[in-house]
Amino acid sequence: MIQFFDVFFGQADDSDTYILIADEPTTALDVTIQAQILSMICDLQRKYGTSVIMITHDLGVVAETCDKVGIIYAGETVEYGSLEDIFTGEKHHPYTKGLFGSIPNLEDNERRLHPIEGLMPDPTKLPDCCAFADRCKQACEVCHHKKPDVFKEGGHSIRCHLYTGEIADRKEQES
Repeated sequence: MIQFFDVFFGQADDSDTYILIADEPTTALDVTIQAQILSMICDLQRKYGTSVIMITHDLGVVAETCDKVGIIYAGETVEYGSLEDIFTGEKHHPYTKGLFGSIPNLEDNERRLHPIEGLMPDPTKLPDCCAFADRCKQACEVCHHKKPDVFKEGGHSIRCHLYTGEIADRKEQES
């Protein structure tokens, strides 16, 4: 079976700067082919001195190939930072926490994964508040009525009421 994946390789302007966009390049491939595809992308990156935008649901691929990571939910970046910010940082958007919670851990004896409950909102009717609020276990009333601002700490940003506004102020007063 031949698997095709979307790749766009082009120039941003008249300079010698190239960008490679790989959309789900390793989805549904066995690990051997996956490794070959990732190796080819890395070779192209080195050969042409290009930047790579990797679009994937596979956090293992992200951990192996990316320097910066953007977590997107319902078409909006809810968290952005370095690989270290996302994989080892202490503060995370609840959706990011849910993504990591749904990955099997070989060291745990749990037999069940922890999926994110609920369904994504209809992309043609996104709410004027936090799009993740209906699925979020930490949602408060403000989450259902107002879009969150972006919390920034260095190069790490999180779009969530837990870190901005009244919820963050309440948490700070409690500690």
